[in-house]
Amino acid sequence: ADHTSIYLVYKICAFLPLLGILTIFLPDNRHKS
Repeated sequence: ADHTSIYLVYKICAFLPLLGILTIFLPDNRHKS
């Protein structure tokens, strides 16, 4: 259980910066549409 949770946290931490970049670019497209 610990290994899977640590792996999950690692994936989330690695994925968060990508979400941050997406949230910077996406809102403009959403507001225009």
